[in-house]
Amino acid sequence: MRKILLIFSLLICSLYSAEASHIRAGEITYKWLGGYKYRITITTYSNTVGTSTDDCELKILFGDGDSATVSRSNGPSSNLCPTGMGVTFSPTTKVNEYTIDHIYSGPSVYRISTKITNRNGGICNMNSSIYTPFALETVLVISPFLSPNSSPSLLNPPIDQACQGQCFEHNPGAYDSDGDSLHYRMDTCLQDRNLNVYGYNFPPNMGMNSIDHHTGDLIWCVPTSICQYNVAIVIEEWKRLNNTHIRYFAGSVMRDMQIDVTSCGNTPPVITTLPDRCIEVGANLNFNVTTSDPDFNPQPDIVTLSATGGPLLPSLGATFPIVSATSTVTGTFNWTPTCAAVRLMPYLVTFKSEDNNATTPLVNFESIFITVIAPAPTGLTATPSGASIIVNWSPPLCANTGGSNPLEGYRIYRKESCDPWVHGPCQTGVPPSSGYSLIGTVTAASNTFTDNNGGSGLLHGID
Repeated sequence: MRKILLIFSLLICSLYSAEASHIRAGEITYKWLGGYKYRITITTYSNTVGTSTDDCELKILFGDGDSATVSRSNGPSSNLCPTGMGVTFSPTTKVNEYTIDHIYSGPSVYRISTKITNRNGGICNMNSSIYTPFALETVLVISPFLSPNSSPSLLNPPIDQACQGQCFEHNPGAYDSDGDSLHYRMDTCLQDRNLNVYGYNFPPNMGMNSIDHHTGDLIWCVPTSICQYNVAIVIEEWKRLNNTHIRYFAGSVMRDMQIDVTSCGNTPPVITTLPDRCIEVGANLNFNVTTSDPDFNPQPDIVTLSATGGPLLPSLGATFPIVSATSTVTGTFNWTPTCAAVRLMPYLVTFKSEDNNATTPLVNFESIFITVIAPAPTGLTATPSGASIIVNWSPPLCANTGGSNPLEGYRIYRKESCDPWVHGPCQTGVPPSSGYSLIGTVTAASNTFTDNNGGSGLLHGID
């Protein structure tokens, strides 16, 4: 009887291990649809080898006391999952999307979350990952003072490979359509809403400062053990209030990603360091990006160079064709931004180089910021008229007073001396160091200003 019970217990454990171990990575994002309505998407990456577990639907908590069951919405349909079976990501992994619309009652801070049983087995930086739930949390802020907000889109997948003893790099490729400031930080993986994974530790040689808080580049030097590791990256949004430079927390997305460290003789490719760029609307930005792979034994690797980022979306029109070649490859970034691209925050563009090593393909990232500025007004004239100066100008190229980024108006400055000061590269506005003083403002509809020194008249003989 004891042997029968023991065999039965082992059978139960074996079935549980084989069927419940599957979730590798994921995140929750949302898009504002108008009013208090949002479209929320849960994206997960699940193991497809050695398990029959599959999530045709997930439970989502909206953070307002309400919840729902949402069906998977991508991939071909089947009798088991009529709305979608997911899409193959790699020979051992598929990507799943679950999308649902929800209307909130009003302004507040909402923590959107989901919990899935369980993670895949063999994750080294947490205890018994095969029995550890996988949880995601995203913060949505609805504020009566801030403009409506959509979360960043993460353009690079959260599954990557690394080599033991070699530096590893990853970038989530976050793009924020609202032009908000993004801040990246490391965090602890979750096993439930507001509950950290028991026994979680950062991988050896990785910590809170392993990520660049501005670009999102995660650099791990170096992985020491052959294993799978999960880490959490939180991307915070900070939104500008009205026309000020003060920014307020507007939400966050947590990405739980998996890094598979193996023993390999492969060396990652290297991208030549690139400087940040600045471009004026109507001008052309064109530069080359070069990457090379040092491996030649037994034969050179083929290297593929690609890019992600806001300018490369169809609506903004930049191009960087994917190129592949043996050992060394060069791609060309090309962009002539229009007025629609003007915004306060620079755009982040991330270049990715990946080799085709048969056992462990490795990647390298290089991120740059591209700032787009509006053209200055043209045709400036200053005509004396008694004790006044009449200033006239022609509207600039980006003189649209509507849309999401309208021209707000003009500021007029004066300095009582003849000064050859000109703007520096990519400098906008008039800094105090120039010695100029603000003397008036006009609306976007006006192209003239009369300077009469506030009604007192200007002094004769002063330049």
